Formats: sequence, structure tokens, C-alpha cells
Amino acid sequence: INNNPDKSNSNELQPNQEQPPNPKNTSIIPPQTIQENYNNDKDKSTIENNSNSTTPEQKEQSEVLLKLIITAELLIKDNQFNPELLSQLLKEKEQNTEAYQLLKERIEQVINELTNLQQKQNKNNDSVVNNNKSDISPIKIFTIIGIIG
Repeated sequence: INNNPDKSNSNELQPNQEQPPNPKNTSIIPPQTIQENYNNDKDKSTIENNSNSTTPEQKEQSEVLLKLIITAELLIKDNQFNPELLSQLLKEKEQNTEAYQLLKERIEQVINELTNLQQKQNKNNDSVVNNNKSDISPIKIFTIIGIIG
């Protein structure tokens, strides 16, 4: 008899865990670090005191977005690029949600920094590829031809 309620409870928990988008899953930043930064963040009070957030869902959406921004900022500090984070922030910007409007300036800055970091990483990847391509220099070619000829 006790096994059935346990099974139904575990089934009830699974959908709840999947519902909110979780910015913590998008990085290697520990969840407690994100939460600590969130608790001390200047925009937390902006979200809490926002009179336009009429529903708990709107407030929660703003909180999730702020945690996403904090995660991105921590990754940027470590020079780490996360395409999923950039994608989520760009989607938020595109949808022009109330949460986006509330944190617009900060989101724009993070998007710019992530884009710059992405371009820098792409250039680094290109230079590695170019170094591999140009590994056989004309001098080496002439040396090889000289040995053969």
C-alpha cells in the first residue's frame, strides 16, 4: 500500500521539475553561486517592486531571466561562451516580454559581450585551422623537393 503513494508522488514531481526554464542547467556555474549573486543583485528589488508584474508568473519569469543574465555574466567573466544562453537571451529580446523590458539595458550588454566572446572564439578557432593549413611552408616544400630532386 505504501509503494503506490510513493510512485504517484514521484510521478507528480517530474512534470513540476520540467516546467520552469532553468538557467542553472545552461552552464557549469554552481546553482548556489547563481542564487547568491541573485540575492545580492541590484535588479532583484526592481523585479520585486515592479508594479507592472501583476501575476506571480510574470514575476517568476523576470526572476528566471535575471538568473539567466547573472549566469551569462559569470561565464563572460571566465571568458566562457555558451550558445544556449545567447540563444535564450536573443529569444527573450525578440519576444519583447515584460521581463525583457524590465532588464533591457542589462540584457543588451550581456548579448553584446556574449557575441563578442563568440566572435573572439571563432577567430581563435580560425587561426588554429589556418596554422594547421600553413604548417607546410614554401621553405619546407623547397626543402622536400631539394631532397627528392
